[in-house]
Parts: sequence; C-alpha cells; structure tokens
Amino acid sequence: MSPFFFILMQFAILAYALVGGVFLAFSDFIMRSLSLTGGVGGVEAMQVINREVFRWVFMALFLGMAALSLVVAGYGAVNLTHPSGALILLAGLAYLIGCFAVTVFFNVPMNEALDSMDLTSEATRAYWTGTYLPRWTFWNSVRTLACCAAAALLLVGLLWSTQSQLRVAQAQAHLQRPAQEAAGSGLRTRPGKGDDEMGQASASVSAQKGGLQPQIGPGVSPSEIAWGRRVRVQSALGAAADPASSPPSTVSSVPVM
Repeated sequence: MSPFFFILMQFAILAYALVGGVFLAFSDFIMRSLSLTGGVGGVEAMQVINREVFRWVFMALFLGMAALSLVVAGYGAVNLTHPSGALILLAGLAYLIGCFAVTVFFNVPMNEALDSMDLTSEATRAYWTGTYLPRWTFWNSVRTLACCAAAALLLVGLLWSTQSQLRVAQAQAHLQRPAQEAAGSGLRTRPGKGDDEMGQASASVSAQKGGLQPQIGPGVSPSEIAWGRRVRVQSALGAAADPASSPPSTVSSVPVM
C-alpha cells in the first residue's frame, strides 16, 4: 500500500467515526428529547435542524465521504486476493449502502415531508408522533451502525494489510541475508592484486639489504630490531679492525704486467 492510500484510509476511518457519532447523538437523546416537548415544539425544532444542517461542516463531510467510499471500495476490489482487501471493500460498501443510500431514500423524504407541513395542523402533529419519530429514528440508527461498521472494518483491514506487508518485507530480508554475508566474507578473505605487489616489493627490499636487514617476525618490537642492527654493525667493524680474524680472501692475485 502506497503512503497516499495509507493516509487516505486513516482519514476515512476518522471521518466514518465522526459521522457515526453525530447520528448516534440523534438516536440516543436528541429525538427522545424532541418527543417530550409539548405541542409542536419538537416539529419546529426538527424543521430548523433540517434546514441548518446544509450550511455546516457536517454536510460537506457526509457528502465527501460518499465519494471517498467509492475510492475505498475500489481499492478493496482491486486487492481481493488478500483477506484485507475484502474488509476494505465491505467498509466502503457499508457506508455507501447503510449510510448514504439510507439517508437519500428514507430520512431525506421524511425531512422534506415534515418541512412542508403547517405547525398548527393536527395532521402535522399526528405525522410527527405516529410516523416521523419512530421511523426516522429507526433509519437513523441504521446509519449509525453502518458508520461504526465501516470504521471498524476499514481499521481491521488496514492493520491486516500493514502486518502482511511487514511480514513479506522481513521474509525477503531474511532470504537476502545469507547472500550478503557470503559476499562480505569473500571480500574479506580474497587477496587483491595490491596485496601481492606489496608483498613482492617488501621481499625485494629485504633481499637488497642483505644481512644488515633483520627479518622481522611477528611479535618483534622496534627496540629489538635496533639492538640487532647495532650488534651486526659492531661485529662488522671488529672484523675490519682485526685482519687476522678476517677470513682469507677468495680473490686470486693477478700478475702485474
């Protein structure tokens, strides 16, 4: 899932919950409070609510979520190969059918009928108590449940999809790790051309210096190297000062012509 769709799904979850909370308030206490008002006070209050609702943020959120639910349902339909896709598809359909369609085909017609009635008419009072209050509240409760179901389904689907993608990424990293370790160990143990050239140059320098250059082995300190050099130099000087101790020359005499 791309970051854009991930953020979009999170916003949809929040919006579903907000719309469902507004509907819950009407089913829980607002409609019951209006039914307890005397006379036509409840009818007048509901008429004002139905007019003012078109001017506030709720209507923009309500209509905007219908369009967003189409995107959510489409995304779920494309990803039906995974169970999370089915949950996301059901979330979008729950809002489109259970909330938006119910509002258009049931609640809005009753609101329009109530708005056109005369407050002083007995027919208005009969419609309010016998038809509007029970039926409107019932379908409003359906809208509330649909919004809650959409938010819950989308939340579970989003979490499921995220966890699945995380497990796939971890599995791929686990499969690539042995190859990376093998490549790294090969780079550490394989001698390079530069190492061979350095070794040959060091051997050549040691051969040119001859006996005055001690062979440095592992664990030999610089002080021990300097001491060995001094001993060799002193031995050479002593041999030069005492010809008797010098070995006979191997160079044959050449007669002078």
